[in-house]
Amino acid sequence: MSNERNVTALERANMKSGLQRVMQEWVDTLVGFEGFPITKVDLDVISYAVTHRSQVQGDTTGLDIFTTSEVDNEGTTKCDPRCYRDNLKTSTDGETTCPGGEKNMFDMELRLAQWPMTILGFGAEWGQAFRPWFIFCHTDDDMLWTLRHEMGHSFGLIGEF
Repeated sequence: MSNERNVTALERANMKSGLQRVMQEWVDTLVGFEGFPITKVDLDVISYAVTHRSQVQGDTTGLDIFTTSEVDNEGTTKCDPRCYRDNLKTSTDGETTCPGGEKNMFDMELRLAQWPMTILGFGAEWGQAFRPWFIFCHTDDDMLWTLRHEMGHSFGLIGEF
């Protein structure tokens, strides 16, 4: 989470469930396409980036909570970029510099940030970004088609799908 809003344990669980559902929809679509071998994906949320640790409420056992690691141009706290799995591609020895090692690495990032009202969300190679109110209001309904769409951009697809 990359904003000033507190997030409860129930909201975190609902967000994870929504992310899992959307990721599984992508996998279900890809099964059998050019030998795509995966039939089930187990999504895990491993870290949060917030301004203050107390924003992540409830039990945080097993989570990395970043408060000072990396800040983007808008001042939004981000997860430690050393833990982005894609960075292994440029590693000379194939080793991670992620504090906590391999188990703390991530493949995709969901950024929750404020920006002009005309933008709901976007997707890029690193993951997706959305306005916080949208994600927390729509984790359990059909509006998550927008997350599915932005996830498509993270997979390299262009246009409408």
